[in-house]
Amino acid sequence: MNNKFHVLDHPMLVYAGFTSTGHTKDLMPGIIGVFDAKSGNAVAPANINMHAPVRFAQGSYHKKDALGKFYTGLKKSLKTADFLPKDVMHVEFSPFRQSQNEKWIIGWDGLSDPADPCNTLRFECGKTHKFRFRIYGEGVYNEFTKQILRDVSVTTACCDSDECAGGCPDNTVHCRNYTKKLVDAINKDVEISRFIRAEVVLPAIPVHPATHKLMCLTVCDNGDQESMNAIQRQYPGMAISRIAREGSLSTYQTGCMPNATVVADYVPTASVLLAACGTCGSGYTLVPEGYKYVVTRPLAGTEDLTSPALQLVAATNIASSYGGTSPKYLTHSVAGITVEFTLPTNTLVAELADLILSITHVPAMCTPTTAADPIAWVKCGDRYITTQKKCMILGKDCGGANRLADIQAAYVGDLNIVPGSVVLKTAGNCEDVYEIEQYSGCMEDGCLTEPNPEFPAIKPFENTLWSDCPCEAEAVPTQPNACGIRFEVSSNYTKFDECSWVPEDYFTYKPTMMEVWEVEEDGEPCKAQVKARKIQDAIQKNQDGEWARREYINLAAYLYQAAFDTDPRLREILETSLAYIIDRNAFYNVYYVKYKQYRGNNFPGNMQNPETYEIPIIVKEGIDTSTFETYLNAMFGSNGVTVRPRINQIDY
Repeated sequence: MNNKFHVLDHPMLVYAGFTSTGHTKDLMPGIIGVFDAKSGNAVAPANINMHAPVRFAQGSYHKKDALGKFYTGLKKSLKTADFLPKDVMHVEFSPFRQSQNEKWIIGWDGLSDPADPCNTLRFECGKTHKFRFRIYGEGVYNEFTKQILRDVSVTTACCDSDECAGGCPDNTVHCRNYTKKLVDAINKDVEISRFIRAEVVLPAIPVHPATHKLMCLTVCDNGDQESMNAIQRQYPGMAISRIAREGSLSTYQTGCMPNATVVADYVPTASVLLAACGTCGSGYTLVPEGYKYVVTRPLAGTEDLTSPALQLVAATNIASSYGGTSPKYLTHSVAGITVEFTLPTNTLVAELADLILSITHVPAMCTPTTAADPIAWVKCGDRYITTQKKCMILGKDCGGANRLADIQAAYVGDLNIVPGSVVLKTAGNCEDVYEIEQYSGCMEDGCLTEPNPEFPAIKPFENTLWSDCPCEAEAVPTQPNACGIRFEVSSNYTKFDECSWVPEDYFTYKPTMMEVWEVEEDGEPCKAQVKARKIQDAIQKNQDGEWARREYINLAAYLYQAAFDTDPRLREILETSLAYIIDRNAFYNVYYVKYKQYRGNNFPGNMQNPETYEIPIIVKEGIDTSTFETYLNAMFGSNGVTVRPRINQIDY
């Protein structure tokens, strides 16, 4: 019994840095250290006593110290159970793991002899070719309550058509166009497309010169929506998205644009947390950490507040009486004038007869000035586009005039339409056929694959839709008659935004699997089947933000206050939104420190069965922890305990 310990894995510490100096009361939010259990002073590795009780402590992430009569001292550092350094059992490191999707290929795989008909998709003229998909996994069962078993088919041209005018060997038509049609049908299927993405594999694809580009911008910012808005405001006509966040650096990307487009440099306008970037760069001014006060001062009745300038003077006078900065006028009434100002941390607040309405913590910020250094966008991808033609049949009075001029005018300035492409294709007595040409979305060729172009819907003309032009003969491919399809399978589940996220939301990273084969319905059991094989196994990811946030909430339940509440109002009032310090879209490495609890020398009987704790310390991807590992090795290395890999990573 004495060798069996009940392991408690709380609390979870969200790493923001470490220290080996100071006192627990001096810890900044997220900073971790090992401290003497009696004095509260930091213990440096050189001074550690293997037989003196210590504890891990971390600076509180709370912004308020009291939330009422019974919730006080929230800004005190978070402390673990006491332990003796000699009782540390292990320090293990578990790196995060990215997911890897399952991949399949059917037909030509880029390696086999394309001249061998057994290595390629074969399409016979005048026949419907059917392919069956089996898709299964936890994500599929959650959405459909069963596995997916679905057929997708494509029908070839008749054997006496123009496509076979020069002869179809063994009644086989060229596979390229039909493979593309099959891929298009798969990617548009209402069920399959939720889990599978297909692409054509060809032995030779045409060279597509880059006509368009993507532009990227990397800046140090807070990584929040306001940072994103600051970028978007400078480029109102451009689609911009955040594509990466590494440490304190965010990378933004434009939508696809013509190569000739020039994007002006970005001039920083948004303030950045000092904790995000470490130091304020050129063109930034440091605004120290402090507290924002909102106060109301009674009016004597003789004050003139009729203009913004006079209002600012009044706000400045009130702020000056407290020693405050950044004064701001808010409102005034018969009850008094309400203003806002900021006081630095540890400033002694003057005892005045004003009504203090609120006190809000303001972290240290780097605020850009007009001299902030512009940041240049750089090209981060080449793209190309193609076009397609669509037709529309429009009725008219018999013998009447056509509507060409009206239709042309309706699409002037439409960026999706090739300028000047609207023409009268066929004139008739009671109806005319019009033709229009449109641009596709931006594309990029892959490895031996040419993407199927995607075209946006063309706005109707007077409620008449554009459709495929009739009797358009497809170009006969010149590439070798060998084709394959590559499939990538991915899990699918609804992921809600931060505002509506709750820990009870369903999520899974169990991989989704598939099988694919051609269905033979001609009663020919000996007919050779096209090859389908898996080319990549699925690997499940772990230790992402979804897992970390839920674990943080679960372990915080052991403490005196919850870390999350489903009511957003209560989250604000009770400050139970600490779980949001964990980024759901990031990954986290984890250090596990396992030790036996120290219960003091006065209770030797209790020491026969002490509790055992394993404290998880999570570190966001991209943060360098090499010095932290050196610190841990120095702290506990004399006891033979150093950081080692964790054998069993967390799996969902």
